[in-house]
Amino acid sequence: MPININSINIYFIKQIMRFAHPSGIIRTLTLYNAIHNIAPQNKYILDAGCGNGGITFSLANEYKDSQFVGVDINPNNINVAKSRMLKNPSINNVAFINGDLASFRCSKPVDIIYCIDVLEHIEDDVNVFNNFSRNLIDGGKLIIHVPSSPQRSFFNIDVNPQSDHVREGYKKDDIISKLIMAGLKMEMITYTFGTFGQLAWFIHGLFRSVTFFFLWPIIYPLVWFLAYLDLINTNVKGNGLFIISIKQ
Repeated sequence: MPININSINIYFIKQIMRFAHPSGIIRTLTLYNAIHNIAPQNKYILDAGCGNGGITFSLANEYKDSQFVGVDINPNNINVAKSRMLKNPSINNVAFINGDLASFRCSKPVDIIYCIDVLEHIEDDVNVFNNFSRNLIDGGKLIIHVPSSPQRSFFNIDVNPQSDHVREGYKKDDIISKLIMAGLKMEMITYTFGTFGQLAWFIHGLFRSVTFFFLWPIIYPLVWFLAYLDLINTNVKGNGLFIISIKQ
């Protein structure tokens, strides 16, 4: 799904500029594009696996008439996110809660749930999908990004090993089946991290060592450019899957 970079809010671009890692660039701008196309005015939106709340805050700042809630199982992440709230009192349409995605219930049904690069860390993902469905309104949308399987790497060298994943990723048919079983209908599925994105990942992993700090002024613009090419191209295959489904 090629994205329209020109439609992306400048504030959000500035927030994403903090990410030197191509994963942060590609997955976050892909999410933003999807949210932007849904036009979530006056919506109740759940960030499932919000981490320290960076993306949640950026979206809440963009869509001030919507309400956001970020949930994460790690209490330290939630404490960091809450500290952001104290430093950004003008962004008052967001809340953060420590909770388990397999059992957490929102105070009311939500219009949109997004879950970005989280499910590969959770063993019991079926219960999580079912709980997402329970929390959505009828017609509500679930937006997810996960690694695909099998993963591909340049020269068969993995320069960014992911030791905290409980699975390598998802095959298209497998994740579609799990979503359908949870009462969710596929609306869109596309690959991310195609050739350009994989090359950005490889270069970043190869040169991220402090040993090569003198090359960073060259490497980071190159990584950004390759990530940009990945975003505007249609990837036939890739190391990531971006999916939008709707509750029937």
